[in-house]
Amino acid sequence: MDHVSGCGGGFPAGGVPVSSTKRWAAAAIALFAALGVAAAPPAGAQQQPQQQQQDNRARDRVVSAYFADWDVYGRGYRVSDIPVDKINTIQYAFGVPTFDKATGAVGCGILDPWADYQQVYYGGAGSVDGIADNPNDPNQHLFGNFNQLRNLKAAHPGLKVEISLGGWSKSTWFASVAATADRRAAFVKSCVDTFILGNLPTGGWPAGAGGPGAAAGVFDGIDIDWEYPTKLGAGNVDYGPADRHNATLLFQEFRRQLDELGATTKAHYLLTAALPAATGSTADFELAAAVRSLDWANVMTYDYNVPSGQLSAPNTLFRPDWRDPKADDPTWNTTGTVAHYLRSGVPANKIVVGVPFYGNEYLRVPGADHGLYQKADNSGQDGNSLAWDAKPQPSYHDLVDVAKVVDKNGKGGNGFTRYWDWSAGEPWIFSAAQNHHLCGGTNPDGSCASPYQATTTTTITYDDPAAMAERTNLVRAAGLRGVMAWEISQDSDDHALTAKLATLLPPSGPPGPPRQPLPPVVSQVPTTDPVVFVTIDDGWTTPADGQRLLLDQQAKPTMFVLPDAVANNPGYFTTLEAAGAVAEDHTVSHRDLTTLPEAEQQKEICGARDRNATTFGETPSLLRPPYGSYNTDTQRAAAACGMHAIVNWDAVVADGKISYYNGSLKAGDIILLHFTANLATDVQVALDAAKAAGLHPAQLTSYLH
Repeated sequence: MDHVSGCGGGFPAGGVPVSSTKRWAAAAIALFAALGVAAAPPAGAQQQPQQQQQDNRARDRVVSAYFADWDVYGRGYRVSDIPVDKINTIQYAFGVPTFDKATGAVGCGILDPWADYQQVYYGGAGSVDGIADNPNDPNQHLFGNFNQLRNLKAAHPGLKVEISLGGWSKSTWFASVAATADRRAAFVKSCVDTFILGNLPTGGWPAGAGGPGAAAGVFDGIDIDWEYPTKLGAGNVDYGPADRHNATLLFQEFRRQLDELGATTKAHYLLTAALPAATGSTADFELAAAVRSLDWANVMTYDYNVPSGQLSAPNTLFRPDWRDPKADDPTWNTTGTVAHYLRSGVPANKIVVGVPFYGNEYLRVPGADHGLYQKADNSGQDGNSLAWDAKPQPSYHDLVDVAKVVDKNGKGGNGFTRYWDWSAGEPWIFSAAQNHHLCGGTNPDGSCASPYQATTTTTITYDDPAAMAERTNLVRAAGLRGVMAWEISQDSDDHALTAKLATLLPPSGPPGPPRQPLPPVVSQVPTTDPVVFVTIDDGWTTPADGQRLLLDQQAKPTMFVLPDAVANNPGYFTTLEAAGAVAEDHTVSHRDLTTLPEAEQQKEICGARDRNATTFGETPSLLRPPYGSYNTDTQRAAAACGMHAIVNWDAVVADGKISYYNGSLKAGDIILLHFTANLATDVQVALDAAKAAGLHPAQLTSYLH
């Protein structure tokens, strides 16, 4: 049977009363008004053709899923089982932050060496390419999941794979490794060394497993899953209020080192993070500042309710439900969380909506309202069990393929009836009498010491393809980046949930024209020359003493100037240019480019390029995005405007003080200053710091061109 439920009553499918439909429509209109997705463009604004906008968004959409290293154990789910035709990004869980309190040593470790890179696939069974591993081959250094992921990428060149760091139970040392600039730099370097460069530990079996470069090419970036700054979580150490800002600094350090590596490899390395839902996001993170360093944020819009809460409520709510214990919090649902992110300054194209491929199971619930929002008694559930009827959170695979309590048409089965919560926008199933294999106590190793059986009323809240469709519609309507699932092995055998998410991706077909290579993002130039690079932004203030000092000291600055500012005093800047300074691109109007569509970004960049070329006689080829904020659209727009690189910075001088992103000034560092009344003081501070470090200023363009 398949039923839907309104607030307190059940209605046959297709028989929703008019009042419920109106309530749903009103809620949807209010949501879209809050998100601003219904707003008309400003009068006179130039718009991309609708189809082009849709094509661009689909091209950049993210449909990602986590794959856990332990999937190869319980369900026996392997990399070769991943429906790679339905996703474009995999987050591999997990790598582990490490910290030695006695020595202060930080590290970025392997969680499970055997599953990650030592498991041998004999005979080719279960492997991606059908080719067997050979543990006796002295030239094979990669096995296990890492090897299979590399083979999967070889077969699907558009696929991206990230290593995810931390998670609920392995965020123990994040606060410690993020606490100081030196620790952050060392931790990020260790992560890049282990997972991006692929330098794996040796000493296991097969004897040849691991070693320098063994996993090179497996991972295209890093996903940070710190659960959670400022909180104990599952046993975090040394957590405290400072974590909130330290998380921002940690993200910046990851971005800096990944971009630095990318400048040498001509690659863009992804940086993402799993961030919490609701107001916890802004309590734990400096949301807008933290996301600025990311390609996108995987928003964990699930686990609003969990079985330990003892109320049979949805795991994830798409919309608010007045019956929920936290109904007074408008962010306590997926759409409310998205609105909260947008209001907090996170660009829509950096928001990836999370979905769970598992549900919540509640026992001994009263039958009122078909078991939804009722007091539950979940005693006997066993989080270590693989049995669907003992788990607090059974997977969609458990419900459809194992227990068959939900059939492939979405209807309830084996004694369960399906209902739909129109307020929350989520399904649930209810059984008045269901047998469960439970546990009355555990052994020290976590196994069950006293199993027993009981027949109880049972409610299971979960997500199905209809719930997935709500999320994909939200992504389209609000212009979000995409969707993310935890986790891929929990989907049904026919990949029903993933298939619904995949509708966000562009349809397959003949390949389009080749894409222009994206310019690298640099904040430090890899060089052994004893040089630093002085860069000065904007140009609204033109102090004579600052100009004299630049000329006297032959500082060779790179000027990222605004055309309108230059027009106020062009001779000031052309005099500097004649003495060796170079004028580059800082956009027309100094807007945060990540808030603009690609076409508008291109107008900002190309417009400034053309005007500066007219003034200075040389066409800019370097872009400094305002506020250092950029995304993939920025890189594409910059490429279309002929930019060779996007330039950020590694040190800042302001108000006579210098600050470093990496603890000290080093060869190749790019220093940011501004044309302000304090320019002379700031230039002198930069030059003194360079001299103290045994460095001298050089012209940036000669190193980047």
